[in-house]
Amino acid sequence: MAKEDGANVLLKVGDGGTSETFTTLAGQLNTQLQIETDEIDHTAKDSGDFGEYAPGRMRVTVTCSGRTKWNDSVAALENLLTAAQNSAAINVECHVNSDGDKYAFSAIVSGGITGQDKESTQYDFTLRNAGTVTVPTY
Repeated sequence: MAKEDGANVLLKVGDGGTSETFTTLAGQLNTQLQIETDEIDHTAKDSGDFGEYAPGRMRVTVTCSGRTKWNDSVAALENLLTAAQNSAAINVECHVNSDGDKYAFSAIVSGGITGQDKESTQYDFTLRNAGTVTVPTY
């Protein structure tokens, strides 16, 4: 993967439609993709001083924070808030470069908004995969 500008790491949120459209969440300041693998401990009595582990299930987490004005395009923000308050999964894409490589999955959403001033609203969301993740091939 070539050198990338951090501005190309973007969260896009699905609208839930039949032919789903993904909209970039407006005002993103910090978007982070984390991939984790659980460890399966298969240490035995004869393993010696060190444990023995194998890779287990994987988990993808995207954290995203930013600021937006309500007169901006806030459809993606509203979709995230609706999913969070209804305990519903929502389809998302985390784009990681200008080539369009992305991680796509149905996400469980937690987070919300803060109104610290009259100029904009701050938001902070954590999205965890609810099932299979489509991953790019580099």
